[in-house]
Amino acid sequence: MARELGVSQTAPYRHFKSKSDLFVAIAVYGFELLRDAVYEAKNTVDNDPEQLLIQQGLAYIHWAEQHPEKYQLFFDSSLVDSVGEPELQKASTESFQVVLDTIESGITQGIFLNKPVVELGALVWSFVHGTASLLISKGDVSRQSDREDVVIEGFSSIAKNRESNVALFVRAIKRQ
Repeated sequence: MARELGVSQTAPYRHFKSKSDLFVAIAVYGFELLRDAVYEAKNTVDNDPEQLLIQQGLAYIHWAEQHPEKYQLFFDSSLVDSVGEPELQKASTESFQVVLDTIESGITQGIFLNKPVVELGALVWSFVHGTASLLISKGDVSRQSDREDVVIEGFSSIAKNRESNVALFVRAIKRQ
């Protein structure tokens, strides 16, 4: 970060009490960027909660792949512990709230199951988060596609068929 800003490696620490405070600030900024990316999915879909939720899931995965360092910082408690960090908790909650609002709209319209919004949100988030985390951890699976490995084959399938996989999972919370 310091190198990109053209300052010494120790310069950022003059603005923060500790390394942890610096990482918290980066995580807050990252959650704000993620929230905005997921929110922007609204611009691609008319008033259709199912399609919007699919696009929001894809936006989440895409953002995580574009910002893997920030994404991993969110969930590495050895670097950032959100306990006692109200600004970080607020940024995280606001990011998740975008998805919860979409699910609430879908429940109200009779599209999604009539279950607690947070429960459905956690289910969708776990799938999207897991997908993003696996894709980041495995890197570019297309370079590994010559291996005869069912794990690589599975990751390749997820990477190539993101929209249909997210849609499949969103359909799992739909009313039948």
